Amino acid sequence: LNFLSIPFISEADNVLAVLFLRTRHKEMMDKAAKEAHESEEFHESKLAFFWARVQGLFCVVVLISALYFVDKMVKQCDGLEEFLSVKAANFPFVIVVVGQGIYRGCVKVNQETTCARTLSGLIEFFRNFLALFLGTAFVGVLRFLLNGYQESGFGTVIFSIGSIVLLLIVIGLETCKRKCCTRSQEQSDS
Repeated sequence: LNFLSIPFISEADNVLAVLFLRTRHKEMMDKAAKEAHESEEFHESKLAFFWARVQGLFCVVVLISALYFVDKMVKQCDGLEEFLSVKAANFPFVIVVVGQGIYRGCVKVNQETTCARTLSGLIEFFRNFLALFLGTAFVGVLRFLLNGYQESGFGTVIFSIGSIVLLLIVIGLETCKRKCCTRSQEQSDS
């Protein structure tokens, strides 16, 4: 069934691309795909493949552990949502976020300096948390608007403010990375 769904989704994606994207957008996507294929990170595919498998293994261990301990830790149905969100969803998310940050910080691309790699790792870390905060804020807004769920209002405000703070951190780190890379390249050229 999975093998049948992959071509269907791919073809639906192609049809939507033809309907909604202009020729200029298609050229931009082709150019980005070509640049990604030619990058050094693509040539280090064994390392990326191994790292993805390690992260996946950790996530599977967390999920199997959660299934094993769910009977022991959840005594009432009220505690099931908290258990699933904290133990079964947040731990794998943190594994992926921290893992991506470490991977970005450790993999050397285009002779980057240690400063640039460290900043790349931090940017990846905060960018993933920004995605989580934006998604959670969006879900809170939908719960409030569609279901009238009043309790989600305070959490939505907190996650919206957190998203703004994380966005500012990412912008600051990107700026610092540009200055760091420019300064190190100028020193190596002279």
